[in-house]
Amino acid sequence: MRSEPTHQLKMFKTWKRRETRSLPEDIEAKSEKVDVKVKERTFTYQSQEVKLHYLEASPASEPKLHILLLHGAAFSSKNWEEIKTLHLIAAMGHLAIAIDLPGASKSKTKGIKISDRADFLDTVIKQLDIKKPIIVSPSMSGGYSLPFIMGSNSETCTDRALGFIPVAPVGTDNYKPVQYNRCQLPTMIVYGDQDSGLGLTSLGNLRNLPNSEIFPIKGGSHPCYLDEPEYWNKLVYNFLLEIESDQNSK
Repeated sequence: MRSEPTHQLKMFKTWKRRETRSLPEDIEAKSEKVDVKVKERTFTYQSQEVKLHYLEASPASEPKLHILLLHGAAFSSKNWEEIKTLHLIAAMGHLAIAIDLPGASKSKTKGIKISDRADFLDTVIKQLDIKKPIIVSPSMSGGYSLPFIMGSNSETCTDRALGFIPVAPVGTDNYKPVQYNRCQLPTMIVYGDQDSGLGLTSLGNLRNLPNSEIFPIKGGSHPCYLDEPEYWNKLVYNFLLEIESDQNSK
């Protein structure tokens, strides 16, 4: 079992808590009992039939938050099951849905044009009845998540999502600092400190989001969540705690 990295978390502000909590024993126990279901949804998108493969982990009662997990080019929804992120989310009382993007893994669908990816993701969210999601988006999936979140007017980003967890996503150069500055979406920027490519590029752009905080994973590569899954899940746990608290206070 990997030990937790020794680097310190930055002090929380806005959505962030003053001290980071470890996973409670009851959450860890509940995680062990979570059943991850394999599902497929068929629908038509721009005249082509889409067979969307996805994994779903549901809480015992009505979900408090909906979390949509995407994946990088060489990866799939299965990774989120293997590192127990789906289990953790459901154990916290939230709905976790991890999809296989078109052209990847088990989704039997042709690739989606770059210009259509925001609209496609919006269609998926509606098809799966996902309510204003928190989006986890590593690497290649930024081509879907960023245009969906930023939209034609980044000021309205909070109308489309509750939170954002980007992990060295592609496409961050497509937006200017002023566009990021207008987006108040709670964002937890995660990257591996050994990822000298997309990790640093995306960090340089995403740090312009005013309601964001940066969490490097020490020794982490591009898919840093696979290098330190326990620490990654701890970050996810704390972020979701804050989003839930914020929603309850409204």
